Amino acid sequence: MSVYFYDTYALAKLVLGDKEYEKYDQFDIVTSKLNLIELYLFMLRNKIEKPENIYYMFKESTLDIHDKTIFEAMKLKKERSKISYVDAIGYVIAQNEKVKFLTGDEEFKGMKNVEFQK
Repeated sequence: MSVYFYDTYALAKLVLGDKEYEKYDQFDIVTSKLNLIELYLFMLRNKIEKPENIYYMFKESTLDIHDKTIFEAMKLKKERSKISYVDAIGYVIAQNEKVKFLTGDEEFKGMKNVEFQK
């Protein structure tokens, strides 16, 4: 089975039940704890019920963030300043894990190893 790294944008679309993301239901999800933090804030701001339950549902899909990943990600952030540090870290994790980075963030459009879905 294929695996995708879901950035916060992709996780939010999944939580909202976006039709464009239904086709990704068949794939395994990995993400980072930083993305879950952003997702939790998104859920609070959008008054989504039981955000803790959703947080814990995705928690087992999180991958560790290694120091080397942080160093690589911040070099990427320096080159592409509009990318958030959380997204830069997620992108590098996806690269290192050899999985597609799933996002709708325009800053990643056309980048290597990115599945762009609005």
